[in-house]
Amino acid sequence: MRRVLGLASAVLLAGLCQCTLLFDLNALDPAGDDEGSGNSDAGEATAPQPVDDVGVDVVDETGDEEFAVARLDASPDPDAADAFTPAEADTVDSATDVRSWVDASRDAAADVVRDAPIDTAPPFDAAPCPSVLLTPLATVMASSTRTMNYANQAIDQQFTTRWESTQQVDEPNGTALPPQWIFLDFGGPVSVTRVRIDWQSACAQAYQLQVSDDASTWGTLTNGSVLNSTMNGSLGAPTDWSPDVDTTGLSGVGRYLRVYCTQRCLQMYGYSIWEMQVYGHGVSACAQGM
Repeated sequence: MRRVLGLASAVLLAGLCQCTLLFDLNALDPAGDDEGSGNSDAGEATAPQPVDDVGVDVVDETGDEEFAVARLDASPDPDAADAFTPAEADTVDSATDVRSWVDASRDAAADVVRDAPIDTAPPFDAAPCPSVLLTPLATVMASSTRTMNYANQAIDQQFTTRWESTQQVDEPNGTALPPQWIFLDFGGPVSVTRVRIDWQSACAQAYQLQVSDDASTWGTLTNGSVLNSTMNGSLGAPTDWSPDVDTTGLSGVGRYLRVYCTQRCLQMYGYSIWEMQVYGHGVSACAQGM
């Protein structure tokens, strides 16, 4: 009898709590029969698992075209083929865009290299520059002068005046007269192409035409000589440039031009120049096309 009463009580209690028990049982059932129960959570369907993005993302951040194309060729996940059909269509267009962008970038880079300005200036070429008479500064330097024949009188455009160095008789104790020189200052670098000298009879049997940037270190343009079969220079003042020694075809750059005399035409005298001219062009002006 006691068992019957207990069973009836259990049935009654179960009837009263039917909804609650069913809910709790369904909640505790890990399998969760969606079709059989009236409380299916299909309305809150779990989002599909992410599929492999092979064939979807085609632009590699490294910009490697070959890598991007390789990803395009890979096969997508067969389970997600239908879901990603539109994305695959976009992939084809993206691949075309990637190739077009890479090709355009390469063409632009080639144009930049081809059109890039030249950073290094071309070497200076004196050949196209006209050779004109250069005007030196009024101050002329010489190794020595004698009497009233000063160094600047070699460029005063007067044939009746001259520069004269010391003579052999001026050397103490009969020592040999050392080399004598005279140089012109042009105030800045010039390219020397021609030198004309009207020598007096106390001329140079041997001399050098030299250039320098600092009047200390000299470079030789050419060796010269006044001697010829008829005369060693003009004993009397010349009236023009006809007796001059005209040295052309020179090529040298410097601020200073020096006539360096090493051997005399007349041993009892020194060296003497009536007039001299230097031709060439200013380096800076010519190099800039002025």
